Amino acid sequence: MLELIDRLCIARIKWDKTQSNRAELDWYEHEWSKFVSSPEIEQHIQELTQIHQKIWDLEWQLKSGVEDRLSLDEIGRRAIAIRDWNNKRLVAKYRDWE
Repeated sequence: MLELIDRLCIARIKWDKTQSNRAELDWYEHEWSKFVSSPEIEQHIQELTQIHQKIWDLEWQLKSGVEDRLSLDEIGRRAIAIRDWNNKRLVAKYRDWE
């Protein structure tokens, strides 16, 4: 279930930003509908979504092929920030489920 929630959050953000992954999003939403949610799980989803949003915001220029417009310092700053947010993601992903 942890991976499903994580991937669902990513698919929702990707859909919000690009509308290019309808089948992927539908699959994750369908799989998620098989589980019983709770306020705690919904809070967990919200937290992971916020973290993934931060990562998306840092990565979008690097993934869109315009990284040559960024200074090496900025690329390095973003890489470190992405690493830090991914660490927060892993903590949030597993914290409440151990």
